[in-house]
Amino acid sequence: MGLGAIAAEFKHLATKHGIKHHKCKPVERNYMYHFQDVGIPEKAKYLKVVYSAEYPALASDLAGRSFKRVFGGSQSCMELFLLKRDLMGPCWLNVKAATPTKAPFSCCMSGADVQRGRIASNPPESPPLCVLSLHMHTVKNEREHSNEIAMISALCHPEVRSAACLLLDAR
Repeated sequence: MGLGAIAAEFKHLATKHGIKHHKCKPVERNYMYHFQDVGIPEKAKYLKVVYSAEYPALASDLAGRSFKRVFGGSQSCMELFLLKRDLMGPCWLNVKAATPTKAPFSCCMSGADVQRGRIASNPPESPPLCVLSLHMHTVKNEREHSNEIAMISALCHPEVRSAACLLLDAR
């Protein structure tokens, strides 16, 4: 069966699962677990299906007459966002044209909606940080069976550039 048959079957499944709007296109992908899953080639043509997160996710074990498996069905919106934007670890984000949400959808104090393509992960250099290094020595008080602070030392640096620290670590 071809990708056209898969697209027709998905259109039927989408209607059945309440997915009103979706887009499909043929893509060529590499499958890295081909040695574990017999019958799935290392490189093949697949039907890429994209639809809004407001519709329900399809089960990852879903199979049909023209396809065996759904890839990425259990992927969360956050995971997809992080992978597509190539965001790794803590970083600064440049968010443009954000509009406040009317009702909170998380435990945060405020939320915002951002239209597609309005978030960039390459903003200007991050501001300097004030870093404090604190060291404490304690001794055991045998009479009261507790620890007591014997000495505290601190070192403060008010202008640490986090990007410069990352460059030094890379060497």
